[in-house]
This record gives sequence, structure tokens and C-alpha cells, in this order.
Amino acid sequence: MHVLTKTVFVFFMLLMAEVVAFTMLSGYLHVSFILPWLQSPGLYFNQAGGDIASVIRILIIKQPLLVIESQHLLAGKPIWALHYFSASLLIHGMVAFLLVDILSEEGLDTQLNSIPVTGVVLLLLSSLHMILASCCHEGPNWVVHTWLLSSIFNESAFNIAGNVKFDQLLVFLQIVIGITGLYLIFRHKENRFHIRSLLNLGY
Repeated sequence: MHVLTKTVFVFFMLLMAEVVAFTMLSGYLHVSFILPWLQSPGLYFNQAGGDIASVIRILIIKQPLLVIESQHLLAGKPIWALHYFSASLLIHGMVAFLLVDILSEEGLDTQLNSIPVTGVVLLLLSSLHMILASCCHEGPNWVVHTWLLSSIFNESAFNIAGNVKFDQLLVFLQIVIGITGLYLIFRHKENRFHIRSLLNLGY
């Protein structure tokens, strides 16, 4: 199978794994996939005043390219929604490519111990944004931010107070988690390379 085909397959498997994880945590299995940029393309042109460059900037930075939403079957109201911005999808694509590269190295098995699980989880975690209907209505936040608001803090108190330091701390934590995940993946890959070199030398 071609590397690109494998990467695309792993990419979608990562998305499906995240959907399964959130449906299991929430208990709501009805999930829909939404492409906002296809639903109302004219809206982006109106927001950008018809400027193509502004439309691209809105799509790349401000608006999610994919939304995975879980709704209550009877009420028809959203329970949670994962918002995948361009950076989120880029990180998922990069992780998929790295996993394919690791698992396709000659002479290496494809058991779980050949996958840098911790690094993958941390890097993907740093890229996820969501809305949770039970607590958060101000737009998608980083998943850890949303979890803190829903489990520990009161969202209205923090939003009304404009707790900039709290938000900045979470952004810093998000960046640190992402960098740590990336480092663990590459360190794992480097360690496997050294092991392979030693085996080839007959040690």
C-alpha cells in the first residue's frame, strides 16, 4: 500500500478513535460530521467583504474545517462538538505520517510497543478544541480548558472577570504538551533507529 494511502487511512483512524473516546465518555452515540465551509460558503465571503485573501485567512485561522458533533436523539440538541481547525488537521496528518513511517521501517514489528503512544496522545491532545453544552457556550476551547470549566471552575465567573492570566497559562500548557508529545515521538523514532543500527552491526 502506498505511503500516502496508509497516511490517509491512519489519519481517519485517529479521528475515529477520538470520536469513540468522546462518545464513550459522554454516553451519547449519535454523531454527525459537519463541514462548515461547505454548508455556507457565501457567509465567509460576506464576513470578508468579498476579499479572497480574507476568506482564506478566515478558513485557515478563525473557522473550523471539520466539526464532529454529538446530539441528543430526542431533544435534537448538541451535547458536545469537536472543532478541527486547519492546525488541528495538520497535526493529525503529521502524526499519521510519522506513525506510518515508524510502522513501515524494515525489520521492525508492528506491536504496540513500536508506537510512541504517550507522545501521540499528548500531541493530539494539544490540538483538540471542543464545545460542551453543559458548561461552555463561548465558542470552542482547548479540551483541557473545557474540562476545567466543566469540572472545576465556573465558566461565567472566569469569562466575566476576563481572567487573562488563566487563559495565558492554559495556552502555555497547551504548547508545552504539544512540544512534549512531538519530542517523545521523535525520541522514540531515534531510539528505534539506534537499536536497528546496533542489530545490523551484530551487537
